[in-house]
Amino acid sequence: MAEPADIRESADDILARPEYQPEPPSLLDRAWTWINEQFAELLGSLFGTGGSYLVGWILLAVLAGLLGWFLVRVMPRNRLGRNVAEPVVETDVRATASRDDWLAQADAAEAAGDWREAVRARYRAMIAGLIDRQEVADFDGATSGEYRASFEPGPPRSDSLDQATETFEQIWYGGSPAQADDSSRLEELASRTLGGN
Repeated sequence: MAEPADIRESADDILARPEYQPEPPSLLDRAWTWINEQFAELLGSLFGTGGSYLVGWILLAVLAGLLGWFLVRVMPRNRLGRNVAEPVVETDVRATASRDDWLAQADAAEAAGDWREAVRARYRAMIAGLIDRQEVADFDGATSGEYRASFEPGPPRSDSLDQATETFEQIWYGGSPAQADDSSRLEELASRTLGGN
């Protein structure tokens, strides 16, 4: 019969084999351990030791949540340039009103202080004017990008159309707040786009 010491020694020999050794920590595990150590050191220097470690993690989670909210909700509204493909924005100008009707709607919206609706109506009046003059293609479901692409007169009129479209899209589809200046700007850009008419 084997002695307990011999059994223990045999078991130790078996468990010392390479196949029974734990795998070394992965790069991700080592990075996570290092981050935890650095964070613990930072918290220790700021708050001392003890329960403040948990408070620090909670504070970090709150800050990460605020950063995520800022990136998702605030940043898209404040984008200055467009680094993405042209959005599909349906304007459907001809389905509801003529240029004069849109201008009347813009005036009524301005009188009511509804600057967002005023911007929309001024933009649609401009597109209706371009359609009347056969300077843009007229078809159901056309997007603002398609109107821009079919407009051929070139600068400076095409630049005005581009600026008017960007202003309209930022306010109507992008959720940017509209002001009286935005409606006035749309009116001026429409006048330039239509060649002073």
